[in-house]
Amino acid sequence: MGKQIISSRQFTIITLLYSIGTGILIIPASITKDIKQDAWIVAIIGVVLSLLLVKLFISLADRTPTLTFVEANEKILGKFFGKFTAIGFISLTFLSAGELLYFIGIFMKTEVMPETPTMAFALLFSIIIVFATYLGIEVFARSAEILFPMFMFIFIIFVVCISPEVDIKNIQPIFEASSKSMASSIVLFMSIFSFPLVVLLMIFPSTVNVHKSAKKGYYIGTIIGGMVLIIIIALSILVLGSTNTAQRAFPSYALAQRISIGNFLQRIEIVMAFMWLCSIYIRTFM
Repeated sequence: MGKQIISSRQFTIITLLYSIGTGILIIPASITKDIKQDAWIVAIIGVVLSLLLVKLFISLADRTPTLTFVEANEKILGKFFGKFTAIGFISLTFLSAGELLYFIGIFMKTEVMPETPTMAFALLFSIIIVFATYLGIEVFARSAEILFPMFMFIFIIFVVCISPEVDIKNIQPIFEASSKSMASSIVLFMSIFSFPLVVLLMIFPSTVNVHKSAKKGYYIGTIIGGMVLIIIIALSILVLGSTNTAQRAFPSYALAQRISIGNFLQRIEIVMAFMWLCSIYIRTFM
């Protein structure tokens, strides 16, 4: 089988969904615990700083455009240290994948099917990931293209439907958190949102057909993914309040439970679960 290649558009979509990942469900509570209603400000700053991180990743990729991140490590650091860091990197990705499968199991058992064992969800999802890996990066990229429009459509509908529940008082006063809390929360946000983007160097630019467009895609995917998380965080605070958001394990799922239009459109929180499963599928595969 020849080398598999994906388009820059597909890479942009992968970057977007990968950056969202588990953050769409867990980030609102994680950063609201410390800085309350200023969480949305932290998210904005975190996304801006993440672009600098992406620039660093692109600079690293430009030095070895035909190599993956693991191969580049060996070339730059030498055979011994390169293999050592590569083993550490691969080990971390496997541990991260296991953590994501755990999140899937906990979420589905807690919110959707409480009588089903956690392991059952993790096992079913792992089978999907293994099968996608077997089919290769090209098929995976096409599946991301299929999931992306559905993800964005559901997200837009979700935002429109929850907007009537917004209470602007929940986000006031602003800039109340201390600078120390802000700094630590920014690091926490970036650790979930942008630090893991280094994994994309396994496919960028070595498996992308147009490198110049892929560079733009790296930025665009990060920006749009960041905007999605900023909106989710802001809506969580505006609708649920900072205290309620911080106390919930999955605030954005609780948002979907609040949707009620004319006693007709109700209990559509499972669509929120579908959005999350789309993004976590991308992150677990990578």
